[in-house]
Amino acid sequence: MKTFVKDGVKIVMPDYDAVSRRNMKRAAEFMARMVQKYGKEVLAEIEAEEKAKAVEHN
Repeated sequence: MKTFVKDGVKIVMPDYDAVSRRNMKRAAEFMARMVQKYGKEVLAEIEAEEKAKAVEHN
């Protein structure tokens, strides 16, 4: 297990086998592509929902 401190936070990373590391890397790359592709659209929807909720509460 690997342990280190980053920005004052203790990070503990278990040792994974090669297949697990490859799968996690693929999942992270997929998520990054989805954020790049849909991030602005999703953020706009979230902001619109928050504005609608704010109007309802006023």
